[in-house]
Amino acid sequence: MRTVFIMIGAVIFILIIAGLNQSPEDKEKANNRDAISLCWENQAKKSNTPEEARFIAGACEMMEENFIKKYGVKP
Repeated sequence: MRTVFIMIGAVIFILIIAGLNQSPEDKEKANNRDAISLCWENQAKKSNTPEEARFIAGACEMMEENFIKKYGVKP
């Protein structure tokens, strides 16, 4: 039983260290992905008028294009 707790603790420790070792670029990339995801969530709200939804979609698409240009991968 003690071995199980030690193993779980070791895994948690490794995950924490891995999270702390993210480079600033990796953090920025993750933040940009989150922003794009949030943009599409806002675009999908039923309270938006069709015009608002199209406008927001255009902004989300532009964010995705900028992400691809900067990082070379799709968000």
